[in-house]
Amino acid sequence: MTQDELRRVFDALKQCTVYAFAGGLGLRATAHRDALVMLEKALAQPEQEQEPVGDDWTPCMKLPVVVYVRKQRLGESHVSTREGITPVKPDDLIMRGVSGEEYPIGRAIFEQTYSLNTTPPQRTWVELTDEEISELSKGHIVRSTYARAIEAKLKDKNI
Repeated sequence: MTQDELRRVFDALKQCTVYAFAGGLGLRATAHRDALVMLEKALAQPEQEQEPVGDDWTPCMKLPVVVYVRKQRLGESHVSTREGITPVKPDDLIMRGVSGEEYPIGRAIFEQTYSLNTTPPQRTWVELTDEEISELSKGHIVRSTYARAIEAKLKDKNI
């Protein structure tokens, strides 16, 4: 999130907290206040600038997204791509990209760039530290127990 987006969330939560206190919703207001404190800390951090792509070659990695590939159909000599009608060479495969677009790709390039593994790589689960749980729960035992229960459920679902 950008600082501007964080600021808008912060302002909206601040408004909700004012209304929650006025309506006598103490517990909900406390959760809003805790969120405000965390957002305020995030806003105090200097904004991380992304390294721009300049005139020189900048290394990057292809994201692990699933795309689809097929052989050419009998008599298929062209495919309709976003750039228009594109000829297909005899050894090309046909790719369908993340937006549903189709395009030809040479078999050698395909083999250097893609694998037929349809399962994206799993990321390693990183648990919250005791300090992070304590910060989120503001020292309340019930909240920290609840946070650990949520974390355990997320871990079960994602590993």
